[in-house]
This record gives sequence, C-alpha cells and structure tokens, in this order.
Amino acid sequence: MTITAMGIDVSKKTLDVCILLGGRSVQRKFSNNSVGFEELGGLLKKLAIEKAHVCMESTGRYWEAVAIHLHEVGHLISVVPPARIKGYGQGEFKRTKTDKADAAMIARFCEKHSPLVWTPPEPEEANLKELERHLFCIKKMMVEERNRLEAGAMAPLVVAAIHRHIEFLDTQKHEMETAIRKLIKETAHMAAAKKLIVSIKGIGETTAAVFLGEVGSIAKFQHVRQLDAFAGLDVTERLSGTSVHGKPHISKAGSKRLRTALYMPALSAMRFNPLIKRFVERLKQRGKLPKKVIICAVMRKLLHLIYGVLKTGIAFDSNYGMQAATQ
Repeated sequence: MTITAMGIDVSKKTLDVCILLGGRSVQRKFSNNSVGFEELGGLLKKLAIEKAHVCMESTGRYWEAVAIHLHEVGHLISVVPPARIKGYGQGEFKRTKTDKADAAMIARFCEKHSPLVWTPPEPEEANLKELERHLFCIKKMMVEERNRLEAGAMAPLVVAAIHRHIEFLDTQKHEMETAIRKLIKETAHMAAAKKLIVSIKGIGETTAAVFLGEVGSIAKFQHVRQLDAFAGLDVTERLSGTSVHGKPHISKAGSKRLRTALYMPALSAMRFNPLIKRFVERLKQRGKLPKKVIICAVMRKLLHLIYGVLKTGIAFDSNYGMQAATQ
C-alpha cells in the first residue's frame, strides 16, 4: 500500500492541508472542527488515498483533535516540534511565510524525513496531564497573589479580595491533588510506575505525577537520550575551527514543565541521595563548574534513574554502585 505524505498547518479555526501526489500537490483549507474533519476525509476518499502519513507542528493544543480523528480512521500521524520544521524551511531557503506555504513545506518535510509516528495517550494519561497542568496553574496564581500582598499596602477591599482568592485557590489545589492521587492509585500501571519513581531519594509524589502526566509510557523511548531530548536536557555544542568555541548547554527544546518539575528534586537529591552526592563530587573534581551546570547534570541524572527503574521494574538502590565496587 502506498502511503501518501500530507502536511497540515493548524490554527485555532482552520486547517491548511497539502497532499503530495507524485509530481503534483493538492491544497485545501478546512475548518478545525468535526465538520472540517469529515470534509478532509471526503477529499482523501475522492483522491483514493487509503493511508496517509500526516505531519503537523506541535503548536499549542489546536492540533490534538484533528490528530486523534485522523489516527482513529487509520492514518499515520507525526507531531513535530516547530523548530524542526523551521530549520527545514531555512534549509530550503524559503522566504514566503503563509499558512498555505507552511502546509506545503510540512508535507515535503514529512515525505523526505518520515518522522516518528505519534499515538494518542491513554485516557488516564491524558486526564492526569490535564490535572497536573491545572494544578501547576493554580500554584502559580497563588504565588502571584501572595506576592501582591507582600509588595506593599493596598486598599483594604483589595486585600480582603486577594485573601478570599487565595483561600479559593487553596481549596482548588487540594481538590486537584486529591484527584491526582486517586487517579494514579486506581490506574494499576501508573501506581506501579509511581512506586518505582518515588523510590529514588529526592523525588516525591508531585514530581512523579508530573512525569507520568507529561511523559506517559516510557515504552515509547528506545534509549534514554530520547528522554533527554524530550525534556530538553540534551546537551548542545557550538565548536568550529579556531574561532567558534561556544560553551556546551542544554537545548531547552523539550518539555519545560518536566524540567521545572525536576529542579527542586535535583537540589534535594544533592543533599540526601548518596548516589547523587557521589556524582556531584565527581563533577566537582573535574574543575570549577558553575552551580547551574551541576544542577542541570543532576536533573539529567535523575531522569536517567527514572528511566532505569521504569525499564527494569526494579526499585532504586542508592548503594548499588558502592556494592558493585566492593564486589
């Protein structure tokens, strides 16, 4: 069966579609709703396309509905970071920036590079992601409101309103936390994964919930480096000839939410996790590394430990390295 490459430039209200058919392309615009999805399906049927490899950018959440719909009717879906599509366009020396041109470029990228196929998360994983992200927003609003109180004197009516808002947010926070704990407890594979993750000293239930919500199943990662890239903790370098000597740094091209969730556990692990403490000492012996470099290295190390316990199904043992060295 021939698989046809198709690119979709997704916006809030519309879908700009480009379908590559040998030496020609077919371009159409549809509404980003169920009616538009059905019209797109009708076009594919008219063109006798049984299976398409559909590529789109992971911008916002507007792509999710059409991606799930096309997946359910049997097409292959790839969701690619916008930076990767942008880089491909720069390689083509494209100067035109329109929705129609972007759809065509995404289709060519899909045909040439055959990006990894995306599959929708399980309902429990999608629900957990919604809950933990909303919890993050609630906590952020609480911090903002408390900062307003600490900033200085305000009208008594405003102060009273802020206190009421904080009280309301605190109630919402506890509701979200309870719902997250209940969902993980009642979902067998999540409960098992959480137990393994929190066995790592420095990582608590909150970070475990964020990991399970953001990452989902660890099975989709064939190597830990792929997980590094997903979190944006992979290292990039800029070295060229004798004049370009950029310092290595993390790419930050992945999940900011996951990186944020790993920051405080990294600080905790540096104090209380024997394996991490030994790891930090080895880093310090290499020279005067900035503190933020060490913290990023610890965050990546924790990510590797999570990957390890989930892949093996064996709880973390902080003395494992010492025992192996002794033996």
